[in-house]
Amino acid sequence: MLNKRLRSMARQMSLAQARERRRIAILLHDSINQNLSSCSMKLELLIRQTPSTEFNGSLNRIYQIIQETIEETRSLTYKLSPPILYEMGLDAALEELTRMFQRDYGLKCIFHTDGEQKPLDKDISILLYQAARELLWNVIKHANANQVVVEAFRFGEEMQLIVSDDGAGLDLDIITGKKRSEGFGFFSIRQLMIDLGGRIEAGPTTIGSRIVLAVPIGQEPATEG
Repeated sequence: MLNKRLRSMARQMSLAQARERRRIAILLHDSINQNLSSCSMKLELLIRQTPSTEFNGSLNRIYQIIQETIEETRSLTYKLSPPILYEMGLDAALEELTRMFQRDYGLKCIFHTDGEQKPLDKDISILLYQAARELLWNVIKHANANQVVVEAFRFGEEMQLIVSDDGAGLDLDIITGKKRSEGFGFFSIRQLMIDLGGRIEAGPTTIGSRIVLAVPIGQEPATEG
């Protein structure tokens, strides 16, 4: 009973963090980013209307700083809580996540999906997305890989999210819980999978790691009774 309550608390904490990130992301987009865009348009008009003077260089530099800040704000908004996850679903969000990791970290990231409908509760989709991001971070930090593949497939009434890399490999005993880790990532993912009625598996490979997250399709998150 205690373990069940602890797992439920961990899940609720993860969801609360996700909702708070979503709230901050909306604030960044709807307020700060829109205000910056408005300033940018007004400054651009001012530059066009101002005769060429010694101030034009300064005005153009201010305009460039605003443009860079807009791009940084957009990037931060996505990293906090990707709108695509809420608007288009988990498959689209995972594909965008792999593109982001490839762009930002130079690691070749490939995404595969079977295109099948995966009717997951929104909270479960959020948790799986967070788990995929954590696994990709671990590949970046520890695996020394050249390539990672993220796959989302449906097998009957189960969805499997698979992350494979060609690096040095991760400690499978840590992934499966046989050994404690210094960080909280794998412990958190493992507990979430148990709480969702799913599982985490670390498959044997000749090189690198292959981690499978599996959850039942069509269920709602477990609630404490």
